[in-house]
Amino acid sequence: MGTVISVWPDNGRRKAEFAPPLVLPSLYAADQSQLARMVQCCLDLGLNHFHFDVMDGLFVPAHGLSLQTLDELGARFPQCQFDVHLMAWNPQAHIEDVINKAGALAFHPDSCDDPRAILERMRRESVLAGVAISPALSIEAISPLVQWADYLLVMLIEPGTSAQSSRPELIAKLRAMRLQWPDIAIIADGGIDTSNIVDVISAGADRVVVGGALFKPTPDVGYEPLLDALGCRNAAL
Repeated sequence: MGTVISVWPDNGRRKAEFAPPLVLPSLYAADQSQLARMVQCCLDLGLNHFHFDVMDGLFVPAHGLSLQTLDELGARFPQCQFDVHLMAWNPQAHIEDVINKAGALAFHPDSCDDPRAILERMRRESVLAGVAISPALSIEAISPLVQWADYLLVMLIEPGTSAQSSRPELIAKLRAMRLQWPDIAIIADGGIDTSNIVDVISAGADRVVVGGALFKPTPDVGYEPLLDALGCRNAAL
């Protein structure tokens, strides 16, 4: 699996520790008619940890991947970890459907009334509890939740959009979050490609979600330029 959970001895809080590689393929960007083949192609490259977008078409205008697809991929590729990014109103209504199917689950605290209760619910299970941070959500707004989260999913574009470039001011926001919370795991998501992947990692991301830059046209073509940009060719780096 791509994630190890350890516990800080001082306060008992869980800590997500991400093993290499750095790149987290976003299956929303893959050819949906050949999704299993795209997963296998990533596996052949040493990538076994995937980002899985679920959207309700209301909290964000788009519709994402289905939980049935998550079931099917999980059954076919038990060696993989699938991290769900839930973009939906009332995420508590979907938690039970996802909690035993995903390795990690991030939701938007501005999509519900009691985000702390959702985090506490997830932390009673093996699934990692993530807070997804949209561009409009300030650092001050999420500060009370960080102690209850296993990781942060920092959006560098508006959630539910695609083919967008990451925004420099949001990379700066990521850097500020890393300075404020040096020990929490951070995943960066949105518009990451060869032009900015080094900047995003340097700003403090432990993992980067990559969509179009990896899957257009296919991972066996898109992955090597990302490694070149990072200065490495070893898929384990």
